[in-house]
Amino acid sequence: MEIEKDFDRLNIDINCIYYNTSMNIKAVLLIFLFTLWIFLPIFSDPLLDRTSDLDGMVTQIIFIKDTIVKSHIFPQWNPYINQGIPVSADPLHAAFHPLVLPVFMLFSPDSAVKILYFLSVFFGGIGMYVLLHRLKVFPILSGFAAATYISSGYMISHLVAGHFEKILSFAFLPWFITYLYQVYKKPRTSYEVLTACCMTFILYSGDLYNALYSCIFVVVAGCIRCLLYTSRCV
Repeated sequence: MEIEKDFDRLNIDINCIYYNTSMNIKAVLLIFLFTLWIFLPIFSDPLLDRTSDLDGMVTQIIFIKDTIVKSHIFPQWNPYINQGIPVSADPLHAAFHPLVLPVFMLFSPDSAVKILYFLSVFFGGIGMYVLLHRLKVFPILSGFAAATYISSGYMISHLVAGHFEKILSFAFLPWFITYLYQVYKKPRTSYEVLTACCMTFILYSGDLYNALYSCIFVVVAGCIRCLLYTSRCV
């Protein structure tokens, strides 16, 4: 009888794992298709031909790309871009983002911007789904919430306005909250490292506001954790 019960429990666990995996794969596919649908008009839109805040950021990255290709050095300073601030002295410069410069090196500026936009929005949607999944939200509601996050007016307005750094940081914001929640619930070194990595990506995207809010979240979560630990000890 005990052996049969163990087999029944094993079958239930396998079925749960299969169900969760199947739902997660479907959610990722649906978020990908939804992101693709959002970007259909953007793919054909000449983003760099329109006047927006995107011009200032892309001009600097194109200058860095051309200098690396032609002179084989990383440029330190150009008095005509970025208000004359040296590139290496600006920690919020998008060129230091691990994904930005490699994509610009491989593709044309217009294609690079669209690829980074698409990947950021898609990755942000997956992050929102994972966050709500960790919070035990029903999968269908998590999917709807993820779709709402990547298609909200706030997100689309930043896309249209050319706020390059905002889109890059929005991709990692849900992941940061997810891992910070995991650190709060069950501290592990891996979760702490992933939280720090997400904060680093947000910082190097150039979005100072989200980086500041992330630091505030960490301080608040740490204070609450310390207070709870102290109350238990007392």
